[in-house]
Amino acid sequence: MRIRGSGSGASGHGGPGGSDERRRAFRRKHRVGDRVRGVMVGWESPGLAWVEVSGVKLLAALDSGPELGARLAFLVKSLDPDIVLQELPTSGGGQGMLAESISGFWTARAEFEHILREFPLPEGIADMSKPRKCFRNHLFAHPALLAAWLRTQAMAETINAELVPGRDLMLSYRPELMPAAWDHELLANVHGSELAWAFTLPRWGHCQVRLLFHKPVAGARVFLERSEHAEPLKRILPRLVERAAAGRLAGVKELDRVDVLSVTPLPPGSGQLLSELFTGPVEGRPSTGFSLRV
Repeated sequence: MRIRGSGSGASGHGGPGGSDERRRAFRRKHRVGDRVRGVMVGWESPGLAWVEVSGVKLLAALDSGPELGARLAFLVKSLDPDIVLQELPTSGGGQGMLAESISGFWTARAEFEHILREFPLPEGIADMSKPRKCFRNHLFAHPALLAAWLRTQAMAETINAELVPGRDLMLSYRPELMPAAWDHELLANVHGSELAWAFTLPRWGHCQVRLLFHKPVAGARVFLERSEHAEPLKRILPRLVERAAAGRLAGVKELDRVDVLSVTPLPPGSGQLLSELFTGPVEGRPSTGFSLRV
């Protein structure tokens, strides 16, 4: 869930002075990585809802479709310059352990990315001949960053302990593939033929790439929150997808090219890949089911 605005007005911007004071109090009380509770108070538009957290009314994109009055859990991802929260998955449907693991991964990832702002990755790391080695060296040079990374990886392994045998999927967290982005989630089919990659960019917002590999060609479908920026991303996408595929798809060395088949808008409430493991199918929304999606 990303905050689009706050206050008491329907526009989601501004509001009376009391709202500003409550937001300042929220910032004083919480830190990045905290989990907070909120209540669903009304829909603004499909996928966009008003929620109240610690007395502050926030306009937010929700991955789930809660009813009015539903109690929700959120992760504090950022406090400055904007309050940014992420909806945490519920543990319904007998998936409590997986939901808790995903919540733990998101918490650890938020803490890692918060520290990463203090120690940013080297410029051009994604274009280096050995980006993974450079990434590891960067981690070892900054102990606090390394500790946060190890926590994130431990939670990813906990998720994979359930995803691999239960769904034939494997999660990877690869921030070095696109250092300007955050919220990376890379899900690959363990059989090595399909891959889904989600990330968020400052200009493009939420992005998802769905890749199906048929040697020697890979076909990619791209979903963007802000589709007006499709062309710049489309130009760099083949190179980015090849990097992502290199670590997860069997036979990727035999890949001749990546064809971008389509670039379409990302439906509301389709941010993180892992959250889609807990939501039912929605028309037009990409699915982590993978099969025949490209």
